[in-house]
Amino acid sequence: MSIINHLKNSDVIIIKRNTGIDIYQKIIEDPKLLGDNREVIEIDGIKALKETIVNEENNPGKVEMVWIPFNDTVYLFETDLFGEDQEECENHFNNFLKTISIRK
Repeated sequence: MSIINHLKNSDVIIIKRNTGIDIYQKIIEDPKLLGDNREVIEIDGIKALKETIVNEENNPGKVEMVWIPFNDTVYLFETDLFGEDQEECENHFNNFLKTISIRK
């Protein structure tokens, strides 16, 4: 599966403006607020918050969300990973995250 096909079949929200940027920055800066399902990653030299929500009930899988607070904008990238190709799709999503460029 190509990254283009994968992204067409995924939920990717590229920009959310004025959505509580301070909340994301506080979580990124304070490791006590991270919890087990969150981690701080770097996207294009900017610290970002990655959260994974695992569903083990009816339809096993997970949702991965990456929030990138920058200036007055929070960029959100999200993918739903369900079905047989979860691992491959997760690899595509992680590779996609490496290609993100934010104008500074």
